[in-house]
Amino acid sequence: MDILGIRNRTENWKTAQTFLKLMYEGKLNSFLGLLVKDIISEDEIKMELFWKGVRDYRYQEGISLDFKERFTEAYIEHFGDLKSRLRDKTVKRVYGLTDKNYDTTYINDSNFLTNIQNQEIDIVLETDHHFFIGEAKYEVNNFNYNSQCFLSHQLLRQYITTKILLHDKKINKEIIQFVVCDGSIVENMKNNYQVRFLKKYYDFDTERIVSWDAIAKL
Repeated sequence: MDILGIRNRTENWKTAQTFLKLMYEGKLNSFLGLLVKDIISEDEIKMELFWKGVRDYRYQEGISLDFKERFTEAYIEHFGDLKSRLRDKTVKRVYGLTDKNYDTTYINDSNFLTNIQNQEIDIVLETDHHFFIGEAKYEVNNFNYNSQCFLSHQLLRQYITTKILLHDKKINKEIIQFVVCDGSIVENMKNNYQVRFLKKYYDFDTERIVSWDAIAKL
């Protein structure tokens, strides 16, 4: 039922409606079956929506002086070659990349920590062996980009944030990244330059771009 007869068109509302329904009906494992072949028990699935894991982790642990140092070291360990990868001529051009974006030379004087603390992930599902992170798009056919951010591309920033957080907590789980969008733009999303880059270097599977309609049929 629409309030005042006005349809809510926000992504957050669509996401909450869809995934809370799956949870209440015990169908989260069916959804994960769209993403991986593993048989996953409903009982082992934990879900959160609109998740800011690094922000809440830092609050929980307390603001320690070595927090930035730990996360910076993790970035350098896992993504030290990222800038050179972004310049790879075989990858569709990454628009608007500046000298300072992603470059470890500038990381200490950048807004790197702010980027990962403020990063919100629409859908997070944790199982015994996997960590699923999802971006929801509703009536939108692209991903955020902001050259003022050290980590300037939305999908890549989500992956980096998750990888560093799991590293810091010494948790070894496979990161599975996915996108939910309108069925009419699934194929276009598969050719998005952020998706193409993640597919080439970080095992993003374009079959994990699923439609709202496919989820509704579960």
